[in-house]
Amino acid sequence: MSEFFNNKVLLILVILSMTSFTILGKTETQESSDNSDSVLMLSLLCPIVKCEKSSDELSRFWHNACENINFEDTINIFAIGPQRVWPPIHSSKYSETLQKKDRIQQSEFHELAKTLVRDLRTFESTLKNISNQKFTQKIENLLQMRDQVINNQSYINLIISDEINRIVFVNVGERLIESESLTTDLIDNVMHLSQYRPDMIKFGKIVEIELSIKLPGYDNCKNDVERVNLLWKILEPDTRPMFPNNILDIEISRILETQRVLVLLTRMLTTDCYSRTCLPAFVMYRKNAPSYSSTDDYQEVVFILGENAKANYSLGAKMNGGLNRTASAASQLLSSYRIGKLRRQLHIGTPKNPIKPIPDSNSEN
Repeated sequence: MSEFFNNKVLLILVILSMTSFTILGKTETQESSDNSDSVLMLSLLCPIVKCEKSSDELSRFWHNACENINFEDTINIFAIGPQRVWPPIHSSKYSETLQKKDRIQQSEFHELAKTLVRDLRTFESTLKNISNQKFTQKIENLLQMRDQVINNQSYINLIISDEINRIVFVNVGERLIESESLTTDLIDNVMHLSQYRPDMIKFGKIVEIELSIKLPGYDNCKNDVERVNLLWKILEPDTRPMFPNNILDIEISRILETQRVLVLLTRMLTTDCYSRTCLPAFVMYRKNAPSYSSTDDYQEVVFILGENAKANYSLGAKMNGGLNRTASAASQLLSSYRIGKLRRQLHIGTPKNPIKPIPDSNSEN
């Protein structure tokens, strides 16, 4: 009991050190460096803090990293490279088939995944009305967190990484649309976001694990479009790609509690279309439009980009009707923003249009 109390005191002292770097005269860069050092200290400390709710060392580490500190520090632990890997997390239905020890660990990580998703939603609301410098750094940390989670692809990890991609896309997209000028940091965010693409070979393996089946002919598919079509033909022959049964389960709180592999794939491909085709196309338009306005229509976009310029290919765009022209992709992003469709379709926050003006990058907040 005494050891537990002492470790808790030590944890509190480290957490306090994270919040005490606003000393007069420090630059924002210096503050960020100090914060990284403190988070590194915490990531080293996490394994030794006792946690009666967790069954093993891996669970204890991530319980303390996800539930015992500020969520922004949780993101930073992921971003700097945690001392323990985030494991593959399967659906509850599949986890029930595992041995007792593995079943207990999976149950614990299911609860941590729910905590992460809940805190991600709360964190998303803090991305409004902050300076571009702080915004782009927070987005970069989120993307680094995504990269860590996706290292071990699994049903639940794909849900978490897709949620991060959606949060990043919606907020970066809105800021690009509303900002008076482009910044290199925002463009870097777009590039980092687009580095992730759905891996249909690995997704097929996840389906086989989750459903305890073998997908006949899947290994013989020549490309990802064939893989998507074959998945639908095998699992839901009465529906067509991007329109699965149980589509209402597409909201994240539902999909976390179920085993809806085609609903998850539909989410991922929709995100992929927006993130890897529409957003880069819009950046190209912003770079070339001499007098840009968020009210620009399709004809104005075509005038700048031309009618036949090819957009960045994405599997999501291919499966969502073949959106393959840059002008169409950029115009669709603008149109979706104006009618509040971005947040509504991606189930992120509450649609707002227009959003409050963005502060100057030198703003304190």
